[in-house]
Amino acid sequence: MAAAKGRTIPLLVTLALLNDALTALANVAEDCNQPERRALCAIIELGGERSKLLDQAPGGTSDLDELPSLNMTLAEDTWLQHFRDATDPTKPRDTTKQPLPPNTNWDKRWPDWKKAAEPLLTEGKITEKRKHFKLDKLNDEQKHAVRKHVAKLAEEAYRETKRSEEDHPAADFLTEADLHKELNTAIYGAQTEPAGDFTGFQTFGGTAASTRQANCGTSNAAGKATTAFAAFVYVCGKD
Repeated sequence: MAAAKGRTIPLLVTLALLNDALTALANVAEDCNQPERRALCAIIELGGERSKLLDQAPGGTSDLDELPSLNMTLAEDTWLQHFRDATDPTKPRDTTKQPLPPNTNWDKRWPDWKKAAEPLLTEGKITEKRKHFKLDKLNDEQKHAVRKHVAKLAEEAYRETKRSEEDHPAADFLTEADLHKELNTAIYGAQTEPAGDFTGFQTFGGTAASTRQANCGTSNAAGKATTAFAAFVYVCGKD
């Protein structure tokens, strides 16, 4: 399942809750904070463009994507003619010059139909697709019988897909690019990871204090850690 927006960063790091705990842990003996350092390192390792989504937002390919193609390949030749240009049958129909029939729902269905039909318009492609789907081995009677079942399945899949798109718009899903920006903002305070040797990068902005205690142990809000990277000072900096 693709990741939904707004759920990644709050689960990854909540610095407001980490501050007090890390400040207390930072005052213990040398090397006692290794678990905390490892945890912060693991968080920072998610930065840059290293993090990957297991599943992308809707729009990827699946077995169901073959169903409209199969349905279009099985259709009568007269149906495919609707998608051809009037002057050049190897090109898709230009609906600005060849308007769709009035009083139909074709305008709503056309983008999906067109996507399935266009790969079949070039000479020889319909034959290739029939071989791909093993339809070339069927006689006319068998094709007619299969056509009805495939058309029914394709219609059910179409309706279910549209319902899913309405319930879960693509804009609600986190893309990998959005993920990188959110993680980098939580880790570094910027949407991209600092380049190279971090020259010019300011961990605490322009208001950092000179000691860990000043940055982590006072009530002054200026210069406080607001990123995972800055939280390293809590567990690794010297007093």
